[in-house]
Amino acid sequence: MRYGIAAFLLLLIITNPSISQFKAYVGSNTYQGLYRPVNLFICSLYKAQGHQYVGVLGNFIEKPKPEVVYVQVGAPVSTKDSSMAVDTVKEDWSKYEVKNKPSH
Repeated sequence: MRYGIAAFLLLLIITNPSISQFKAYVGSNTYQGLYRPVNLFICSLYKAQGHQYVGVLGNFIEKPKPEVVYVQVGAPVSTKDSSMAVDTVKEDWSKYEVKNKPSH
């Protein structure tokens, strides 16, 4: 078991792609704009043209960019129409089937 783990780690170290292999993968003629900010011996992180890649076992996997979603929380309140203010909204109990309806 110990030799199996050692062999697997050795395989990862040997197949960790180099920056020249990354240059060939991206199709660039120069190293300008290609970066390897992290080299962990078993895998490496690469950057090129605003994209990030993970290099492991001689392959490159592009890391997806996180999708940013902007959500407006609450509706804008007009100062001219105070009936739209949040603190003046009352629950409409007619849409519920309530047996013990609170009195207002």
